Amino acid sequence: MSRFFKKYNFSFFILIIAFILIFSLTSEAEQDIDEIIEDLQNPEWEIRREAALELRDNKEKAIKAITYLDEAVKDEEYNVSWAAIGALKNIGEKAVPVLIDNLDVDDNRVREDIISAFIELGSKAEEAVKPLSKIVKYEDETELRREAVIALEKIGISSDEVITSLVVAHGDSFRVRRIADRV
Repeated sequence: MSRFFKKYNFSFFILIIAFILIFSLTSEAEQDIDEIIEDLQNPEWEIRREAALELRDNKEKAIKAITYLDEAVKDEEYNVSWAAIGALKNIGEKAVPVLIDNLDVDDNRVREDIISAFIELGSKAEEAVKPLSKIVKYEDETELRREAVIALEKIGISSDEVITSLVVAHGDSFRVRRIADRV
């Protein structure tokens, strides 16, 4: 055996073994994301929620599944939407356009969760200023307007759009005005 290693460079064999191990791990990771994506489309809402929660805990996998998370935000089961929003929030700035696109869903709880994600993302959610300003100006739901004002404050952009929204907010209900006064 020692003549074998002398004849062939031992480090070459170590390199080959390392390559095989890395390749097998990469294949498992790809298979794993395929299973998660499949679970996001499962008829059972609990399985869809668990898949979204798994993506929430793994940013790289979530980025690969961003299109499917976009669909999961629109899920008829609120718990699936909530978990998908959490995964998108953890992706960060790359997911802001997806979150913005879902601000028009019918469920106000989902909309509020999206706005809360913008609050947590802060300045990384700068792209959301315009849609948030529209919510402050035109939304019927007081709580959504209030959350939108908080999000604009956390994003911290002082544009004409934001200033106009805050002026509108000052004429709003006490709960919205109180937040707008801080900004």
